[in-house]
Amino acid sequence: MNPRAKILGRRVYQLKITLRGIRPPIWRRVQVPAMIRLARFQDVIQTVFGWTDTHLHQFWIDDTPYGQPDDFDEEMRNENSVHLAQAVGRNKRFTYIYDFGDNWGHEILVEKIIAGDAGSERPLCLGGKRHRPPEDCGGPWGYPRILEGDW
Repeated sequence: MNPRAKILGRRVYQLKITLRGIRPPIWRRVQVPAMIRLARFQDVIQTVFGWTDTHLHQFWIDDTPYGQPDDFDEEMRNENSVHLAQAVGRNKRFTYIYDFGDNWGHEILVEKIIAGDAGSERPLCLGGKRHRPPEDCGGPWGYPRILEGDW
């Protein structure tokens, strides 16, 4: 095993994930292993927000897109082949976009990196505020109409 991977293997990232363009904010705080692959971290985001994972998604980290590459997007890095710690590096903020039609932007802030223990290999949701908007409601532009009863 790579010595660096062994050191990172027990580290845990505490992240605050906030939906962009929504006031008051909708957010979740999670802890995930440093060595979680971005594809699995995407599953964590889907779970803690209650999204249905029925739309395309993409991470943007340091001007690099990560997701499920296809023949049409040669710039996309494969989220299955990179760990969170590798992709994030020294960046404290990055973006996850879900549903390219509604364009739900999630700002992800690395709050801290802590030493893990034997139980820290599983993602953990520490808390959050407010329920997420319904799927296919028009994104941050359509959601206020729902709250006003105009949908």
